[in-house]
Formats: sequence, C-alpha cells, structure tokens
Amino acid sequence: MTPNSVSKLCDQETMPTRRHAQLVDQGIPAELLPRAQDIKPGPKPRDLHEQFMQAFRG
Repeated sequence: MTPNSVSKLCDQETMPTRRHAQLVDQGIPAELLPRAQDIKPGPKPRDLHEQFMQAFRG
C-alpha cells in the first residue's frame, strides 16, 4: 500500500475492513483510523420521498 493510498483512506469516514486490518497489523492504532466497514459499490438506492416527488414533477 502506498503512502498516497493510506492518506486517501484515512481522509474518509469509513474504510474497507481488509485495509483496516492491514494497517492495524502494520502497527497503526485502530483509534486513529476511520471506522472499518465494507460498503457495497455502485449507485445508492433512492429514498422513497425522492421517488414520490419525481413522479409528480413530470
């Protein structure tokens, strides 16, 4: 893992669990890292209110 990729990961709210484990194994305290969470890639689901409003816009 490059220093640039570590910097980008640490600037986010969450990071993939695999990367979190790698950084902890290398001696970085877990308290200094973002929360470990695997997030499914791709578009986020629309919320129901947005779908309702879009139906009436035209």
